Amino acid sequence: MITVRRATVNDADIIKAIYADEKIFPYVTDDGTPDIDAVDFTGALGNQGMYFIMAEDNCKPVGVFLFHPWNTVCYEMHSAVLPEYRGQGSMDAARAAGMWMFSNTLCQKIETHIAVTNYAARALAKACGMKQEGINRKSFLKNAVLLDQYIFGICKEDV
Repeated sequence: MITVRRATVNDADIIKAIYADEKIFPYVTDDGTPDIDAVDFTGALGNQGMYFIMAEDNCKPVGVFLFHPWNTVCYEMHSAVLPEYRGQGSMDAARAAGMWMFSNTLCQKIETHIAVTNYAARALAKACGMKQEGINRKSFLKNAVLLDQYIFGICKEDV
């Protein structure tokens, strides 16, 4: 059974290991992202306005969801789910993370921006009930090519 909780600074190494996975890092980073070895999650975990939500299955990491605020009630979600939990596990984890945000914060709306080449993330957003709300043109630089990003969202009242 998938459970979620807010990550602490003690989870920094686990979060880094999740993002470092070869089936995650290339898909969630753009050309300007430093190498994973240079990323320090400790500082970000100390930022009280950002929420890293750990998803676990019997205390074993499934993935992590970062929610950062656009304003008081709207948060952008970034997901990183380990490959062995893709499919139903990622859907359960993403839904639980979103419900945690709706239940434990002032969050009323969750958005995510997905590069047009990230088919798995788009499928996950749709499976979790998110609706495509727009497109952010030429907003993601990957392999020296500007890509569009789909904008998906879900409101608390819709879950």
